[in-house]
Amino acid sequence: IRQDARIRAIRLAAGESVPLDVGAGRGLWLQVLDGALTVAGHDIANGDGIGLEGPRDGLVLQANAASEVLSFDVPH
Repeated sequence: IRQDARIRAIRLAAGESVPLDVGAGRGLWLQVLDGALTVAGHDIANGDGIGLEGPRDGLVLQANAASEVLSFDVPH
């Protein structure tokens, strides 16, 4: 990737949550590999993806079941 990108894998047990930072001028793509989660009021599950643009404060990824997600933080 020839991009100022940050990619990370997120694994959460059911009921766990993790804060997400989306800075000004950045975008975040979440791709669900397994499980079910809620982010920004949206329920997402196996195979779903969601894009979020910054700036966003107080964003939380909540696992509704054991879950694995790839997070792509890129400029927009």
